[in-house]
Amino acid sequence: MVSNNTPDREFILRTLLIGCTFLGLISSITNCIFLSIEKESFDGTPPTVLFVVTLIFLALSFFARAGFSKQITYVLIFIFLILVIYGFSQWSVNSPQTLLISCISIVISGTLIGSKGSFFITSIYSILLITLAFLQSKNLVNYNSSWMDDIPTIGDGISSSAMLMIITVVCWLWGKEINKAFDRVKESEKALKKEKDNLEKEVRRRTKELKKTQLEKITNLYRFADFGRLTAGLFHDITNPLTQVSLNLDNIEHQARNKLFPNYKKINPILKSAIAGTKQMENLVLSVRNQIQQQETKNIYHPSDEIKASLDNLQYKATAHQVSFIFKPNRQITTFGNPIRFFQVVSNLVSNAIDAYYEVTRKTNRKIIINLKKDKKYITLMVQDFGSGIDPKNINKIYSPLFTTKGPEKGVGVGLYISRNIVEKELFGSIKVKSKINQGTTFFIKFPISKNNGLKKSS
Repeated sequence: MVSNNTPDREFILRTLLIGCTFLGLISSITNCIFLSIEKESFDGTPPTVLFVVTLIFLALSFFARAGFSKQITYVLIFIFLILVIYGFSQWSVNSPQTLLISCISIVISGTLIGSKGSFFITSIYSILLITLAFLQSKNLVNYNSSWMDDIPTIGDGISSSAMLMIITVVCWLWGKEINKAFDRVKESEKALKKEKDNLEKEVRRRTKELKKTQLEKITNLYRFADFGRLTAGLFHDITNPLTQVSLNLDNIEHQARNKLFPNYKKINPILKSAIAGTKQMENLVLSVRNQIQQQETKNIYHPSDEIKASLDNLQYKATAHQVSFIFKPNRQITTFGNPIRFFQVVSNLVSNAIDAYYEVTRKTNRKIIINLKKDKKYITLMVQDFGSGIDPKNINKIYSPLFTTKGPEKGVGVGLYISRNIVEKELFGSIKVKSKINQGTTFFIKFPISKNNGLKKSS
């Protein structure tokens, strides 16, 4: 029952005392009125007794508020016991009012003390009923019989005791169910508290992880900013010596063309390749510098030429790792834009494709397929290798700035980040990837064909 819950028991006790005080006051006033009307025939409880009992209830309610709830509970039950004894002795064991007070006393005992208390009070009432019924049936105890003619019998005491016991059992069963419901509520509260604690721990853990991730991103942004500042200065410093190398190569090529060197036919292809490479590097540096300075140089170009130039620049790296290129140029495909930016995308993808063979030990099928095609509106570039592939857990990270699975000497993790930005923001296209571990990786780039707007083609 609710006796295990102290705050609820105190509330119930105070409420009962207030109710008993109010009812006692009403009964006192009512009996005073009847006593004044029927002075000689009045046989109810004297108003003085009711008034004293009311004052006792009122005093108990004050003491209950002071924190003596446990002691007040036993006093209240004892008062009901006195009232029951008085009622059965005064009006016999068949008095319905006294039996009703007995029932109320049993219910209060079960509510405030528990099932043991209610069974104990019921046992006392049963013994009292049977004993008084026997004594009253033998006229050994006098009682006021003006309101009834029947003489109490021991059977009346037994039947009344049985009725009280039934009420007690019903109260016990009801209290048992209430206890079960109360226990379930307690278990639910514990489960909710545990869930709340787990949720708070999870929130703290996720918050910690989020802060860590944010810190890593901020650190990467600072690193990327430092890398950008370093790159800007590096391109500026490279421009002058690269120009000198290009001019010197032009001079050597001019002298070789005038047959000032005896091995002109042998060195001429080498010179042309070196000159083409340096000029491409000059254009690349110029393009990056213009990009940093928010400048753009656009014209009509052949994507095949930029692919071929990129493959020529990376040929030495490919040969060193026994990788071959498969590419069929198609100069019928033209578009409008910045050719150097397209060259950057191709170089990054092909360079990564070569790197994919670093840890591959097989000697066969070490090739990179580059395919360029177009339809009415779009140009599609495919770069396919058969190298180590990309781990599925990293497939969504490959475009993140400064993310790399290579060693520091092989890359810094900005190639694919730059390539995607170029494809999406400058070519207005899309980049997709398919990869399987130990089977290879394929990148697909698709972007719309731009009109020439009357500009000249790039050489």
